[in-house]
Amino acid sequence: MSDLILVRGGNDIASAVAHRLFTAGYAVMILEAAQPSTVRRAMAYASAVYEGKITLHDVTAEYAPTLDRARAILDSRVRSGAVPDAPQLAPAVRRIHRRTQKAPRTVTADRGYGEPAVERDLQALGVRTVAIPRKAKTSAARKAIEHQRAFRRHVKWRTGSEGRISYLKRCYGWDRTHLDGIKGMEARHFGGQWAH
Repeated sequence: MSDLILVRGGNDIASAVAHRLFTAGYAVMILEAAQPSTVRRAMAYASAVYEGKITLHDVTAEYAPTLDRARAILDSRVRSGAVPDAPQLAPAVRRIHRRTQKAPRTVTADRGYGEPAVERDLQALGVRTVAIPRKAKTSAARKAIEHQRAFRRHVKWRTGSEGRISYLKRCYGWDRTHLDGIKGMEARHFGGQWAH
């Protein structure tokens, strides 16, 4: 969340600035009073305080009553383009650690997260077991780690989770949407969050 920009106030002018920043690729959080006194509410993101969500020129603002909710909204944002997965894992685990006051014992993921820096960052956060296969060709020492029974068990558990997601897609239509592009991805992403 290093590219997060805070905008103080959500009136029509601040909303135009926030809109421009968001379309330029920044994550934007608008800080607003509990009861905004915006004159032109139809043109201001401050209306989200009253309505829950508001869309202005294809960009939606969602009201977050707490900082944790705001972080969850920012984490679940659908991004266009090929955004790398690996740099997003350690910050997500850091937020879990901050909320629960303890680090997860084990973190497992697919090869998309398999970078040495990710493993170092997770271990620095207090994660005891990191079961993420590496992306590239591995050394003999790394192969020995990845062939250990505990490592394979954690990877199989993750694979089973993927299988359950696949079942939900097949049997409950999670793989289909009538919306194309980013809108469709947002709808599918929201459905996945809601069912979790």
